[in-house]
Amino acid sequence: SRANQSFWPGIKEVVRLSSSPLNGRSLGFDWYQRANWGVLFPFGFGLTYGTVNQSFVNSDATCATPTVHSLCLKVQTRTALLSFVTRFTTATQVYVAPPLSSGQPNLLLGGVASVTCRQLVSGVPTNTATCLTGSSHVTITSTGVGAWNATSSTYEFVPGCYTFIAANDARDAFAVLDNPTSAQHTAQVVHATAPFASDTTVSSGACPSR
Repeated sequence: SRANQSFWPGIKEVVRLSSSPLNGRSLGFDWYQRANWGVLFPFGFGLTYGTVNQSFVNSDATCATPTVHSLCLKVQTRTALLSFVTRFTTATQVYVAPPLSSGQPNLLLGGVASVTCRQLVSGVPTNTATCLTGSSHVTITSTGVGAWNATSSTYEFVPGCYTFIAANDARDAFAVLDNPTSAQHTAQVVHATAPFASDTTVSSGACPSR
């Protein structure tokens, strides 16, 4: 509870990672989720409007040749726009669920990219109903979501299956991770196995082990 200071990852102004959930490996939005602590504005809230739907382009999910340190994914944005809206920009958020063996939090923010869903071209608004042509590219890097390798002195993707989720905020991403086969979630989740290379395949759905 709020009165129990040991419930929090620190006491007053002292952060004690050794006493926080999973020895400091579950902080931020992942910690609130594990603690079942409801928040009014989840991480990422407000970057994407509630009427926007994000999904992966499963037929052609990658936007660049995968490498050992990066994986670029195409995310498609859909939203209904009123006729008087002449310019609409939102954000694509991609969350990453690393292999359980990595010892990392259940979900990490993989990347954010802005996308303009409508703009004026010669005075005429484009994408009058949806934002299908405004697909955005989000690059997931080992520096952002990888684990530190002391031997090579670099961040690396831990070998194993990674799940990628296109979501409006962290709470939405956790809902997808909890039930990836739900009809409303299937287009939001894909997976791939590291180490990534030029022949890496990105498949629909979450990792089989989750």
